[in-house]
Amino acid sequence: MAIRFNKWSASFMALLISAFGGGAVISIGYVISAHAMEAFGFSLFFTLPLLAGSVSTVLYSHGREFTMRGVLGVSGLTAVMASLLFLLGGLEGIVCIIMALPILLPMTMLGGLLGGALVLWIRSRRTRRVACIALLALWSMGLVAEPHLLPGPPMRTVKTSVLIQADQQRVWDTVIAFPKITAEPKGILRSGIAYPISAELDGQGVGAIRRCSFNTGDFVEPITVWDEPHLLAFDVTENPLPMQEWSFYGPIDTPHLHGIFVSHRGQFRLKSAGPGWVELEGTTWYTQDLWPNVYWGFLSDRIIHKIHLRVLNHIKAAVEDQ
Repeated sequence: MAIRFNKWSASFMALLISAFGGGAVISIGYVISAHAMEAFGFSLFFTLPLLAGSVSTVLYSHGREFTMRGVLGVSGLTAVMASLLFLLGGLEGIVCIIMALPILLPMTMLGGLLGGALVLWIRSRRTRRVACIALLALWSMGLVAEPHLLPGPPMRTVKTSVLIQADQQRVWDTVIAFPKITAEPKGILRSGIAYPISAELDGQGVGAIRRCSFNTGDFVEPITVWDEPHLLAFDVTENPLPMQEWSFYGPIDTPHLHGIFVSHRGQFRLKSAGPGWVELEGTTWYTQDLWPNVYWGFLSDRIIHKIHLRVLNHIKAAVEDQ
């Protein structure tokens, strides 16, 4: 049976109210998932938007018929409304909302199609409500079961390198404690993402403590390998906040800023790249516990690469200007 909805019969107010209902479902579910359960998995990013898109579509169908464009419109507006509720409620910052929209928007629209199917195939309003409650139960069960089913976050590795025209010892001396970076951050690092400022070294050799200062705090890095002037490796025992959230209320503290993104170890490797040239390679091993890991890992890899470049290019400039 083809969907036949009269898009002109629906009032703009009904559209907003329906989208608000779906957006409220996402907002309440986010509070339960992120704040109460500290879970940032498939139930949050997939099942919950599906549920919200279905709810907004079923609400919008009450007493009217609408087109497929209306189905996608009300469910898509649900994602926008949820984003506004996050901002107005101080639940999330604008940068993280923008990052989540590529998942949130298509999943709410898919939920809208599911809600449209319920409207077509189930004539009873009571049965439709039961179907939405069943989706709610499915989300709830997934939220409870997910921590026991998902594997631990995989260790991710990001490597970045630059070529420096200098002798290896001079590069090494700058690597172990580079001078303060005075240049303003560029690109995505201007959006609230934490960025490096300086590095200091307390002692020398294995066991020395390196402190890499970011604008949000310090990484504390006990040295584990001191192979001068070839390799400096370290563990990371303390991590600062990975970013500062932007909101209508200034900086806000959200659950995913704590323990979701963790740097575990890092290193600088210096290799000869021909007479008078050194290849300086920086590597970070880290985990991030947002799912789907493929999507969020791709974003965090790109961000860490930008952080690496800020440090490596600063070292390159400092060495070559000597």
